[in-house]
Amino acid sequence: MIYTNEIGAFGYAVALTVYALLTILLLSGWRRPGKSRLPALATGISLVWAGVWTAGFLDITRSYALVTVVEWARGFAWLAATVVILREVTETSLVQRLRSWYGIFAILLAAVPVGYFVFFVDHPRTTVAWFAGGYVLSLLIILVAEQLYRNASADSSSGDTYLCIAVAGVFLFDLVVYALVIAGVSVGSEYWASRGFVIAMLAVPLVLGTRRR
Repeated sequence: MIYTNEIGAFGYAVALTVYALLTILLLSGWRRPGKSRLPALATGISLVWAGVWTAGFLDITRSYALVTVVEWARGFAWLAATVVILREVTETSLVQRLRSWYGIFAILLAAVPVGYFVFFVDHPRTTVAWFAGGYVLSLLIILVAEQLYRNASADSSSGDTYLCIAVAGVFLFDLVVYALVIAGVSVGSEYWASRGFVIAMLAVPLVLGTRRR
């Protein structure tokens, strides 16, 4: 990982606790037939993700390949969960949106930095896959969360708004960190350690959004 850091380990341990509680909440309270269990899968994978990072900061494991796998798995799980929720609140498909100027802008925003990073920056393949994949997935999740926010119910009892704030907040921080790395800026371990605390700060809207949905 990066190096042993108790503060980082504590932050990810807090994130692990948050995701464990959310996973239990989702699995125990899912009574509506036909509802997707993808949010529960996303929190469950995030639980494993937080555990891997906790172990990394405690110097139990330093496998970049393992980090890449859990980063990608977490990103894909949250992307799938947000897309499914978006489909529940709007009839316009994501494919239709990607065919618009909005989609072209999103593709360019993803392709240009990642293309530069992949072809012109000298890094090990595992590192390139980790950062490039993390950047693209974070960007896509934020864009879907933004669309979900636009189409969310105005009813205060709906959890969509809270969910958008929490998910977008978590992955916006990730996007900034990945963008800095792709731009060639030196990113210290304090940035990676902070991710656990960001999730802890957004735990309240995440729990509220999940519970109200």
